[in-house]
Amino acid sequence: MNSQRLAAILWLAALAAASAWVVTQTSIRSDISSFMPRAKTPVQQLLLTELRAGPVTRITLISIGGASRDALAMQSKAIAARLRASGLFVRVANGEPIVDGAEREQLFAYRYLLSPAVDEGHFSAAALRDALQQRLRELASPLPVFDRPSLALDPTAELRTMLTAWRGSAEPRSYRGVWFDDRGERALLLAHTRVAGFDLNAQEQAQRAVREAAEAAGVAPLALGLSGPGVYAVASRDLIRAETRRLGIAATLVVMLIVLVSYRSLRLLLVGAIPLVSAVVAGVLAVDLVFGAVHGIALAFGVTVIGVAIDYPIHLFSRFSGERSTRKSLASIWPTIRLGVITTAMGYLAMTATDFPGMAQLATFAIAGLLAAAACTRWALLGLLPADCTAGQMWPSADWCARRRRPPAQWGWLLALAGLLSVVYVLGRGETPWQDDMAASSPIPASLMARDRHLHARLGVADTNHVLVIEAANAEAALQASESLAVDLQPLVAAGVITSFDHPARYLPSARTQLARRAILPQPDRLAADLVQAQAGLPFKADAFSPFIAAVSAARTLPPLLLENLQDTALGARVRSALLPVGDGWAALVLLAGVARTEALSRWLAEREQPNLRHLDLRRDTRSLMMDFRQHAFGRALWGLLAMVLVLWLGLRSAKRTIAVLAPGLLAVVIDIAALCMTGQLLSLFHLVSLLLVVGISIDYGLFFSRDDAHQRERARTFHGLVVCALSTVAVFGLLATSELPVLRAIGSTVAIGVSLSFVAALVIARPVRSPGTAGRI
Repeated sequence: MNSQRLAAILWLAALAAASAWVVTQTSIRSDISSFMPRAKTPVQQLLLTELRAGPVTRITLISIGGASRDALAMQSKAIAARLRASGLFVRVANGEPIVDGAEREQLFAYRYLLSPAVDEGHFSAAALRDALQQRLRELASPLPVFDRPSLALDPTAELRTMLTAWRGSAEPRSYRGVWFDDRGERALLLAHTRVAGFDLNAQEQAQRAVREAAEAAGVAPLALGLSGPGVYAVASRDLIRAETRRLGIAATLVVMLIVLVSYRSLRLLLVGAIPLVSAVVAGVLAVDLVFGAVHGIALAFGVTVIGVAIDYPIHLFSRFSGERSTRKSLASIWPTIRLGVITTAMGYLAMTATDFPGMAQLATFAIAGLLAAAACTRWALLGLLPADCTAGQMWPSADWCARRRRPPAQWGWLLALAGLLSVVYVLGRGETPWQDDMAASSPIPASLMARDRHLHARLGVADTNHVLVIEAANAEAALQASESLAVDLQPLVAAGVITSFDHPARYLPSARTQLARRAILPQPDRLAADLVQAQAGLPFKADAFSPFIAAVSAARTLPPLLLENLQDTALGARVRSALLPVGDGWAALVLLAGVARTEALSRWLAEREQPNLRHLDLRRDTRSLMMDFRQHAFGRALWGLLAMVLVLWLGLRSAKRTIAVLAPGLLAVVIDIAALCMTGQLLSLFHLVSLLLVVGISIDYGLFFSRDDAHQRERARTFHGLVVCALSTVAVFGLLATSELPVLRAIGSTVAIGVSLSFVAALVIARPVRSPGTAGRI
């Protein structure tokens, strides 16, 4: 067994072992937030926490239709009851004032410490008489608006007052105690999952429970509507998986067809697939080892490696003429391949150390994949082929182009003019070509997002685009600060600056507030005397409210209800979603809904001058975060480009040829950017990665076009290989441009246009630099 055959066997064995590891051990993530930049400041950390695990990420909006209003009301109640019993949700609201089990008993015991209605005059004789008269009216009503058994214990309806305050004022219309849309055609439910929105498996389980509950209630699948961040996150994950599978299969088939037509050899087709598989496996393995998991978008990006990694075996196969051995054919082009691979890898190396995990994953995947494909071509392929292997006849066009002179040098000046005009166009547009809105990367259609916002508004759910963050030393201080801020926010509601707001102390008052309420609870004798006056002339027995007196007396000895007392309760989950430990302290989140006048809100915040109060405008701050990182990544890209120039110059030892090899890629990039802008596209960080790839591929074309091949047949084979490379690359990235994922669509369109331009520019500009004794060298 010769060394080449042994190297091939060892490579295949290593590839099999790595593939097994990838299949069994690699973790795939799909939440887009894990693709975002890392936080550098406490404010950015709060921002990212809010985006990944904030209160709104746990919300699932449910709507059902297709039946009469009476039937929909019954179905809504059945669905809500089943979801509450599932244990997957901390809260399921559909308009019914329901709190069940031990939590209801706890809240009932603490109602006088938690209710916002308890004040100095709440238990006076006059206030008690008003409450008893209201209970009489409710008892006479045909609608069950009051729980009769609880009358003796809670004649002031404290529990109901408390639950009503928690629901807020912005609620949809109600029919038979169930929420409906404006037209009364669809019943609405609001569910809060126990897990955060980024736990996609748990979110999928919760959504499955909703569908099963709807089916059990007799709701047709088409009549059920689900919305919310968790729903869209699961849908995005499924779309990423489907797109990865579709594009992977399509790209593989297209490349196989191009290689088979170009070389008419099944053996070369199968052998040429080994570098492709090696590239994908190496990329996945490298990302998994470095980052602990692979994002689905990075895996889909691996499909693009197929269009680039195939270049190396194509260059080799194009040299198989039968006139010399495969070993000599490889030796004649390996220095050129090696320089191109190292140059491209150096361009991406600067991007691997960024604070953007998504960008670093794409760069790591590209480097590992391209190095693996080149190494496989160099050390593994020859052991799988006979020494006299031939690649069949070249296309007649290759011989024809080799015989003809290259395009006139003046064409290069025309390309330079096109590049200059492109720069003038982009800079003269008067607006930035960059897209810093993270929502633009979402694969969810705009119509569905609009429906989601409509349902949020109808159900009174805060949009959380505006969040006030109060930083404090401990949870109690944070609750006290949120209570104080709530008082100050009331004038903004009255003035129409905001429609409403939500804060953790709304559900769990601070211990200070609870103790203050406890202190004003009357003594049993005083309460009994006031009750006698309140009952005068009313049809209640004299001792009817003895349980009420005992309950108030018991409340006078209760300790404050604290967050740690609310383990495994719906109330605890709601409070913890807006009361968070941050670093060495705590933060209370105050969610502002319906911000109509942002300037007035900004002025109000400026006048307060509280160092522990921060305003997060999630849309604005997310864009600012992305813009800061884009500028950082652009600097990294420039360093990468400088590294590519340095490697090229060291490899070529000719400034003239370095410029000739690099210029086509730079021209292609500026014309590519102008073309994208002309079609209405805004550039993102993923376009930046794509443009680096265009430069790398263009350098490969420039290196081969500038080779000083001594014979016409060699020049023809070089041209043939480059045409096949360009066709395969443009075909793969053209497929990527059809993706439903905006990220992959941006990468595909950018590279497909750029590679086409690079090929033409390299053909015109990258001419051989002839010197004695250099024929055939890089």
